[in-house]
Parts: sequence; C-alpha cells; structure tokens
Amino acid sequence: MTRTLSIICVGGVVLDRIFYVDALPHGAGKSVASDYRERGGGMAATAAAAIAALGARATLWARIGDDPTGRTTLAELERAGIDVSGLRICTRGRTATSTVHIDAAGDRALTNFRGHMPADTQHLDPDRLGRADAILGDVRWPEGSLWAFERARSVGIPTILDADAGSVEALPQLVARAAHTIFSQQGLRELTKEHSAARGLRAAAEIAPEDAVLGVTCGESGSLWLHKGTMAEMPAFSVAAINTNGVGDVFHGAYALAIAEGGSHLSAARFASAVAALKCADPRGWDGMPSRAVCEAFLADREPIEAAR
Repeated sequence: MTRTLSIICVGGVVLDRIFYVDALPHGAGKSVASDYRERGGGMAATAAAAIAALGARATLWARIGDDPTGRTTLAELERAGIDVSGLRICTRGRTATSTVHIDAAGDRALTNFRGHMPADTQHLDPDRLGRADAILGDVRWPEGSLWAFERARSVGIPTILDADAGSVEALPQLVARAAHTIFSQQGLRELTKEHSAARGLRAAAEIAPEDAVLGVTCGESGSLWLHKGTMAEMPAFSVAAINTNGVGDVFHGAYALAIAEGGSHLSAARFASAVAALKCADPRGWDGMPSRAVCEAFLADREPIEAAR
C-alpha cells in the first residue's frame, strides 16, 4: 500500500468574509452585494486545503484567537480535512480576517486584518516535523516558518517558501533558508526593487542557498523559474476564471506536494499550474478544491508543456 504523504504548512490562517459584487468598489460610497459567504482563507491554510483535497495529509501549524472568528475558522479547517493538532488557540488572541470583494469577472479586492497573537514557536513539535515529507511556510508567521525551515533543512526535508509581499524585514532570512522560494510579483519587487521578473530572480539568488529553486508566479502569464543559473518559463493553462481568490496559495500547496513526491521543480510547476487553473474555474472557495483524479484528467487531455528556457 502506498504511504500517504504528509505536508506541514506553517503560517497564516484567515476567515474570509466574501462579498460578490458586479464591479469592485472605487472610492467612497456604498455598494450592494449579490451574495455573501464566510470561508476559510489565509496563505498556509489555503495551501493545506488544496493538499488535503489532492489526497495527502495536510497539517496546519498556525495561530488563531479564542474569539468567535477563531471558532468559525477552526470549523472551516476541520471541514476541509486539515489536521489541526498543531494549531495554537491563543487566549485573548484576535483571529485574522479579510474582507474580499469579487466582481463578475472573478477579480478581487481584499482588505486584511492580520490579527493579534503571540509570535513565539514554543508549542511546535520537532519530532512531528521530522516525520513530514515537505514543509511549506509563508511570510505571515515568519518566526514559525524560520523555525521549521532551519530544522527541516538540517534533516533533508524539502522546504518551500510562499514569498508574498508584506514582510520585508523577514523575507531575506526566509529566502536564505528555503530550498524552493516562490514569489508573488509584488513580493519579488519588495525584496529586490527590480520590476523585471528575470532580473528580480537573479537578484534574489544572491541571498538564496546555492542550489535553491526560485520562482515567481505571474497570473495568466504563467510562472518564471531560476535554478543553478538556468531560467525557464512555464506557461499557464487557459481557463475561464470565475474566482481568483487564494489561487496563488493553491499553486503553492500543489507545488509542495509534487516536490514531496520527488518531482522536479518544472514538473511540480506544471502540476501546480493545472491545480490552480481548475481552482480559478470554481467559485466555491475551499469547497471547490480539485481532486487528484480531476487534475490528472485535466493534464491527460492536454499536451505536455515544454518550459521555455
């Protein structure tokens, strides 16, 4: 029997309060939503939801408060099949939440409150980490990601960094410890001050481990990858996007799983691109995460993508 792989996701979990509108709001005034949902969100948590839907064991190491938002968030995590045994519920903590507007084209505008919770890592379990097949960390809890990356790298466990914007001080330390770093375009610009993705990746490589894989996701344009001096482009799959909220996080979760399975960074990027494309075409948040069978059927119907070098 094939062993179920185990991925630990370290970082952010958020309760998304989602308003569906005809057009994204601009300036002062009122607008009316056609629908409203509360859904689980956050970088590490959404990646974990994607991994669980793909059939692996997804464990979330994160923090929530003992407030009503935290209780709703915990219920969402459990409903998604995520292992929450490493989740810290912080006394008098305030759970992170986002207001998300999604328009008729599937584009989004987001305002995030990151919560107030202790940043220490004293509750994390090094023995549990040592049994994982990969570690995915984000920048929303840099102390947790740094703790996990340092220990994982010392025992040969792959480490993947979701390098989004908003943590300028911690980002260089995280990049220096990750075997795979996947930037958002904004995150790469914040770190390197470069507006060219290719120049940005080469600048980031100066602080990354010598053998690290560096990538940047570019939405409909696909993704760009740098490994040992070789640059490669991975095209995106074309789909009719309905909801792009959290799709980057889904990409990172699928990529981490493919790396845990022993794939190359480019084969992992192709798989992650397929999972992200399928998620874009489904409006249901975590309930719309594609299964492994659906992803494999999607890829089987398409010619293999050759990365441009």
